[in-house]
Amino acid sequence: MIATLEKLYGTYLGGWARFRREHFTVFAGPREGPLAAVDAPPWSYFADPFPWVHAGEPWLLMEEFQYFKNHGRLITRRLSGGPSEEIHLDGRGHASFPCVFEIDGELHLLPETGEDGTLDLYVCERFPDRWRLRHRLLRDVDAADSVPLFHDGRWWVISSLRESKADGGHRSLGIFQCEDLRTDAPAPHPVNRERRYVDSPYSYGRSAGPIHVSRELTMFRPIQISRKVYGEALGWTRIDLLSATQFVETLCEKAPSEVGQLPGHPLHHVAGHGPWLACDTRDRRP
Repeated sequence: MIATLEKLYGTYLGGWARFRREHFTVFAGPREGPLAAVDAPPWSYFADPFPWVHAGEPWLLMEEFQYFKNHGRLITRRLSGGPSEEIHLDGRGHASFPCVFEIDGELHLLPETGEDGTLDLYVCERFPDRWRLRHRLLRDVDAADSVPLFHDGRWWVISSLRESKADGGHRSLGIFQCEDLRTDAPAPHPVNRERRYVDSPYSYGRSAGPIHVSRELTMFRPIQISRKVYGEALGWTRIDLLSATQFVETLCEKAPSEVGQLPGHPLHHVAGHGPWLACDTRDRRP
């Protein structure tokens, strides 16, 4: 009986509770704007959009959160519209933040699967739906919204770490480094011991999309600026120093102009590829 009630709360009742207090809307289009809303199916919402141009055609990789299952899955769809296709990750439960990028011209995916306690790198076997586990980067870790960065001849993964579910939204900055993301075990950065941003109960400082590198090779990191609720607003930091022993970033007053024309309302996530841009906003709150 207890197991049945737990399952009921974990799916239908939990999803209904989230329906009343949580909803995101995705916007996408050309960088020069305007961006258009991307409609999700009934009893679902889209979030964490990553645009990607494949064979000359723009696509969106996103999370689709399904209220009636209280569960997120990864989907793709053409930016021009049409049906969605699910990205199947073998044996996975909840998945979000489908961070897509290239290594030596080969397409890879670094999704959030923190509920499984791992951070895994996938390689594309057939775009857009078929991806294969290539390398388990981290084990026994709750890592959220992890973004890769190739800098100074090394790979870096900037993430948001939680020690246990009892910590709720209290997460701290986590950085890992290695020479080859496809084969090496990333080593933790000394900054992890500082537990930056951990005082926030709403994941302040958590990555809000991939690192943006300007034409002048300045690195900008979109982050969550959440003081009262998760997904409240988005800000940018400039990465001033990233080395094997140090990480220094400075909060900027505004987004880099090269990012594109963003909507005027508060954002939760932003990502771009080529001439395309996507973002989302939390439009239902507690």
